[in-house]
Amino acid sequence: MNQQIKTILPLAAFAAVAMTGATQAAVIAPTIDVALTTTTAVGGYEIVKTVNSDGLSGGGISGDVLSETNTNGTTQWLNGGANIGNEVVTFDLGGTYDVDSVHLWNWVFSNNTSTVWGVKDVDISFSSDGASFGSTQTVSFVADPTPGALGPSVAQTQTFTTQTGVTHIQLDNFTSLQSGNRVGFGEIRFGEAVPEPTTTALLGLGGLALILRRRK
Repeated sequence: MNQQIKTILPLAAFAAVAMTGATQAAVIAPTIDVALTTTTAVGGYEIVKTVNSDGLSGGGISGDVLSETNTNGTTQWLNGGANIGNEVVTFDLGGTYDVDSVHLWNWVFSNNTSTVWGVKDVDISFSSDGASFGSTQTVSFVADPTPGALGPSVAQTQTFTTQTGVTHIQLDNFTSLQSGNRVGFGEIRFGEAVPEPTTTALLGLGGLALILRRRK
């Protein structure tokens, strides 16, 4: 194997790996920032149940969490009473990310097919320090499963304008799919924005081009 080929092969492999990695987006599993969360729970349906994978069919570790379904029952969060519309839920992403989407498994009632208490609309805000939140956007969801069925629910993905350097995400101003005094959902995750091809990958491709040009 001549020296040019020995040089080209590692560069090609490195560039391919870098380019492939640049197209893969992560699903972020957050935790609840209790200090910044103000909400009540109905019948033991606590907000922490939306991030602990308790109701997911694969336990949140199947390798493709967005393909997992969420079962009905007490594995969800449900809020009600006078606090409807005043809930504030803050998620700690556990790191700094560029985010562009939210994945939500909506509410499934366990024994009443006519009740639809899922999230209809919610405001989502972003923070880079866990203290100040801004760039508020509204995202919307639909009933899942179809009213008249008991479930399970699947992940609904809604995208928003990419936010960079995000450490915390806050949800508030919830509205319910059904008129009434309750709103809830099963699980939630966030999507990391797909990065552009890295500078290093582009340099690798540039090096390949120069080598090939010299061989002509």
